[in-house]
Amino acid sequence: MKVLHIAAGLPTKERPYHQPFIQSQINSLKSLGIDVTTLEIKGYESSLNYMKSIQAIKKIVKSKDIDLIHAHYSYCAFAALIANVKKPLVLSLMGSDLLGVPDLNGKLTLRGKGDKIFSNLIANRVDHLIVKSRQMKKHLTVKTPVSVIPNGVNFNVFRELDIIEARKKLHFNKNDFVILFLGNKKILRKNFNLAQESVSLLKERIGSKNIKFVYPFGIDQSMVVEYMNAANVLLVTSFWEGSSNVVKEAMACNLPVISVDAGDAKEVINGTHNCYIVDYSKEEIFEKLKLIYFNRDRSNGREKIDHLRDHVVADKIFEIYRSLLSDNHSFKYSSQQDYKIKSSA
Repeated sequence: MKVLHIAAGLPTKERPYHQPFIQSQINSLKSLGIDVTTLEIKGYESSLNYMKSIQAIKKIVKSKDIDLIHAHYSYCAFAALIANVKKPLVLSLMGSDLLGVPDLNGKLTLRGKGDKIFSNLIANRVDHLIVKSRQMKKHLTVKTPVSVIPNGVNFNVFRELDIIEARKKLHFNKNDFVILFLGNKKILRKNFNLAQESVSLLKERIGSKNIKFVYPFGIDQSMVVEYMNAANVLLVTSFWEGSSNVVKEAMACNLPVISVDAGDAKEVINGTHNCYIVDYSKEEIFEKLKLIYFNRDRSNGREKIDHLRDHVVADKIFEIYRSLLSDNHSFKYSSQQDYKIKSSA
């Protein structure tokens, strides 16, 4: 099976933070024996790059004898559709393309509204859709078969390490209470201001000088793991998320999580010790921070997301590929488990 993956940016040495979860997914699919070719469209440099990629898509499909295309992000699928190479097309919607981009008040911008409309139009033209959460699925108005498949987590990378050793590497004191915020604070949908206000409230009311609020950005996965093991809690305050990767990665490290109900955070965190879903309220976030400040427990997150290991997710995606390439296939909807592939073989 030969599959072309088209992504709007992949991690590099200069940009290690750029969608490493897509690269991880590609690696896990390769481990299943799938022959994967990757095309990166640097849409973040210029939107014109999507149009410029059309000839490259045609060339790759012909020279590599590609069986199927998997586009990550609606604009990548648009380029594949324009290329018109007559191959099955799977589209993974990322979150911002389908949900749009909010302003400082959490309301959709004009660009965000346009992206929502555009993504639904493109979604109607592909052969199968993958969304990261059930919340995303609710925003679709399409007849295309849809599978809810969150990004997987590499349990070999994201794992619990010795907290003392992790703190030594990052120059934290052993008694520090470290609150971690991961994501670009300049991106409005990450809602950094709420996180900052909540931490300020904790510092004010607890009166402790050992509370540290850290928000590294632009670091590679190995450093993310170090921060997750050195921290006491991950704080997520985003207006919108598809399926927050950092929440799942933190849980794989048994790091407690406080998150707003964005994406599938509520579903993923549900029933996990020392992890909490909160409203967009600095008072409520403060109360949960205070609980973790005084108990200093880790979570049991790793055992709760065993079903989201990257190889488990890869198996689900492989089944979609296999079904689309089969002579006889159908998609049967189940109210309990979204779309399931039913092969007639």
